[in-house]
Amino acid sequence: MSWGRKEVDRRSKTIMPEIHDKCASDEDVDGYTCYVRGANLAGFQKVTDATLAYGLV
Repeated sequence: MSWGRKEVDRRSKTIMPEIHDKCASDEDVDGYTCYVRGANLAGFQKVTDATLAYGLV
């Protein structure tokens, strides 16, 4: 799949805020958002949801 510059910009404006919201949904640590922790938790949640959806657990 190949996108032009305008399409990349358009999609980024939708995708990036969603990523931020998922990563920042975890509680702040010492008043700062830990994006690494938030991203790990969001990724783990995706795997958990897929595992449950396929009935593996």
